[in-house]
Amino acid sequence: MRYRENFTLLNYAQPVEVVIDEDFLTVHLSDGRIISNLLEWFTWLANATSEQRQNYTLSAYSIDWDDLDNGVDVEGMLRGIKPRTPQNLTLHNTP
Repeated sequence: MRYRENFTLLNYAQPVEVVIDEDFLTVHLSDGRIISNLLEWFTWLANATSEQRQNYTLSAYSIDWDDLDNGVDVEGMLRGIKPRTPQNLTLHNTP
C-alpha cells in the first residue's frame, strides 16, 4: 500500500504543456500547477535539437521523447529527484 500513497503528489493531475528554454524544463499540469527542473539534469534533452525537443508525447505520468528514446517522470519532477544517468551510476558503482 505504501506505493499507492506515493502517487498522491500528482492527485490525478496530468501534464498538459511542456516548455523548454535554455535553462529549464517546465511542465504545466492539468490542475494548474507548474513545475520546473534544471535542463542540465536532462543532458540528453539539453543536447537535443529544437525539433527533437518539440517532438514529445504526453501520458498520464510522463513526457516521452521517442526520437531520443527517453522520457521524464512527472512525479520525479515534483519530488525534485535528479534523474539517474549512466555517468551518475558509474560514479556510484566504482570501488
